[in-house]
Amino acid sequence: TWTVWTHEGKPVRLRIEQAETTDAVSLKARPGFAWLDTAGRFCIVASRGSLVIHRIGAEGKNMTDAASFVRGHPAVIGAVLS
Repeated sequence: TWTVWTHEGKPVRLRIEQAETTDAVSLKARPGFAWLDTAGRFCIVASRGSLVIHRIGAEGKNMTDAASFVRGHPAVIGAVLS
């Protein structure tokens, strides 16, 4: 599936290749909000619960594990994806 992250004023399409659902929700539970859970996993708030992202990549880039993506793009945490 695809989502869009606005980074430095420009839309960046992100492809989520592997994810799972969880009942956990960030305190800032707005759908699309990107956050790290207590285990340090990259999550995105959904309409019910959240998605725990396992593999993700920016359009035109190689897919990577979520931890590596967040290390390379720390500004994604706290962003609202659409």
